[in-house]
Formats: sequence, C-alpha cells, structure tokens
Amino acid sequence: MRVFKYHTKGIWNKAGIITVSILAGWIVFHNTARHIESKKLDGKYDYVEVEGKKIHCRKGGVGKHTILMLSGYGTPSPIIDFKPLTNELTKKYQVVIIEGFGYGYSDDTNKDRTLDTIDMEIHTVLNTLNIKPPYVLLAHSISGILAHYLAAKHPTEIEAMIGIEPAVPEYFEHTTISGNSYKETLIQIFGLVRLASIFAPDLITPFEMTTNYQKKDLESFRRQAVRNYHNDAQRDEFSRYGENGKHTLSLGKNLDLPVLYFVAENDEPDNKWKQLRLKNLGMYPNGRLIKLKGSHYLHRTRSTEMALKINEFLGSAQVCGGAVGQAGQR
Repeated sequence: MRVFKYHTKGIWNKAGIITVSILAGWIVFHNTARHIESKKLDGKYDYVEVEGKKIHCRKGGVGKHTILMLSGYGTPSPIIDFKPLTNELTKKYQVVIIEGFGYGYSDDTNKDRTLDTIDMEIHTVLNTLNIKPPYVLLAHSISGILAHYLAAKHPTEIEAMIGIEPAVPEYFEHTTISGNSYKETLIQIFGLVRLASIFAPDLITPFEMTTNYQKKDLESFRRQAVRNYHNDAQRDEFSRYGENGKHTLSLGKNLDLPVLYFVAENDEPDNKWKQLRLKNLGMYPNGRLIKLKGSHYLHRTRSTEMALKINEFLGSAQVCGGAVGQAGQR
C-alpha cells in the first residue's frame, strides 16, 4: 500500500512538472509571437506616419459628404468591423476610417491617450491624406465621447454627428472609471485570446459576423485581436475615459449640430447609459433617434437599413442647409 502511495505521488509530481513546463512554454511562445506580430504592419490600405509611428487608415468613395468613422473600444480591426456599412456608404460618400494607435494594423504606442493627443493624430492623418472639412462623424460605442469632443473643439469642421449605440459625455459626470483589472492582464499574459482564436473562434468573430463578412476578413480580424488585445495604447485609453469624458463636458455643446443616434431595441429600459443618451440627444434641436433590432454592433447586421437612414439624414435641410453645414465646402 505504501509503495502504491509513493508511486501515485511520483506520477502526480511528474504530471505537475509536465503541466507547468507546457504552460511556461506556451506563455513564452505566445508573448514572443505577439511581440513579433506587433512589429508587422500588414495593412493593405494607407499608412500615415505620426511622430515616428505609423497609423493605418482607409479612404474610399466620393460624394458631397466626408464621413469619418470612429470605432468602439477594443475593436481589433475597425476597418474590417465597419466593412458592411463602409461598402454601403462609399456608394454615395467619401468614407475615412482611421485605425488609431493600438488598433488594427497600426503601431502600438505608450503615449498618453488623451483626447487632445488623439485629436492631433486624427488631424495629422486627415491633413496628410488631403481630406478637407467639413466632416460627418460616425461613432460607435465609447467613441461617442471622442465625437462630442471633436464637434465641440472644431465646430466649423463638423457638419453632423451619427452615433451607433454611442456613449455620451454625461455618463462620466458622476462616474469614476477605474483602471484595467488584473483579469485582462492575465488573459493577455496566458495567451487566452490566441487560444480562443484557434479553438473557439466564435468568441472573437461571433455568429452575427458570418453573413456580411468574407472568410479572409474574419481570419484577419482574429489575428488582429490576438495582436492588439490589452496593448499599451488600449490600456491607457481605458484608464482615461473618466478624465476624457469630464474634459469633453467642460467644452460644452454645439447645439446647431444635426445628430442621429442608432440604438438597439433590446437595450434594457432602465439602462443608465441609455437614459443618459436620450437626455443628451434631447439637447439637440435637430436630434433624431432610430431603433433597430440587433446587438451593440448594429452595423454588422443592419448596414443596408442604416445606410438608407443615413442617406435621408444627410439629405435633410438641417445638414445640407444649416449653419454648420455651411462651414466649409469642397
């Protein structure tokens, strides 16, 4: 009996050593591969250098309006994520998507992600690409804060604002945002996103993305999720949402701005985000709200319907003939 106990104990010790060795090897492999991947700028569109680092961006289409698309927090590839809606909008408009530092196939950065810094980077890209104002801002999720900031900071450059399930600055009036939790750090260190991309890809590219996206786009989206998850830029961006929101509130609002919000019908009725969004929209005389069935990422499944509503919105007198709309002409 004693011999059996010693024998099983030895087996467990060996199993533990093997398990730890495999885990350590995986961690080393993942983090080495991620470091190499972060240096590869494999984007197939335009690159613009900003202070020694490169930002990947896409422009396409022609038309009376230029739509600047701003992605939500942590979106692995804004260019791919917006693709169904981009394909619709480029039929009538010039569309620009800037994958900021830490997103898509842009470089990562350890520079503070303040709104003033991001504003400078956006304008550097626009000026380099010779894309002139006015702009229509189309912001998904948390980038609604950035859109409100740009509209308040540069009122003569912005002719309208469109939000897809947008955040609003009022959310941060009485809210404190803490830094990233240890959970995200552990997920990154242990390479769990890479494992998911191999064994559970639907966690990264959910079922709603199988209809309007090509297989190669989904594969690229997953690669960029592994490459960018919890990188320096995104960690700092998240930690600054509180101060960025309060800074935006301090700038006030351009109430002449035509505003359109798309929201998911399945939003919880007592959702604080939803209530503050409605309060924010009510401040704009030319504010409109459209409810659509779908997820927080409405543009993945409702792009055709959204494009039709955007056409109506941008063709309205408030946008084409309003004071903001007259700020600049191309």
